[in-house]
Amino acid sequence: MAILKEYTLPIQGLKNGVHRFKYDVDADFFANFEGSPIQNGRFELSVELDKRDSFFELTFDFEGVTSTECDRCTANIQLPFGGSEKLVVKRTQADIDEDVDIVFLSPDAHGFNIAQYVYEFI
Repeated sequence: MAILKEYTLPIQGLKNGVHRFKYDVDADFFANFEGSPIQNGRFELSVELDKRDSFFELTFDFEGVTSTECDRCTANIQLPFGGSEKLVVKRTQADIDEDVDIVFLSPDAHGFNIAQYVYEFI
């Protein structure tokens, strides 16, 4: 799971505004998720963090390929795949359950790990 630590964005100390991060997501990343349908994939991921006083918005843009079996001929093929997703993270002391569109994070948190979200979005 050490590889997933690199997916922790440094929230504490970031100034308000837009910050950009880039990642290469590969088979080593997907191996950390039990039962992952992606065993051998390679994706370029750009994360844009727009930090405000009490919340931040993350935009995930990814593009790459994954190896899979063709449904028709069962040959191994490289399937191109890409997309864009958004996530809103609100900083609050209140103990609130996450909702579908907003993730709640303690104002004392030093970082925010995006690995699970990257996995789910891809």
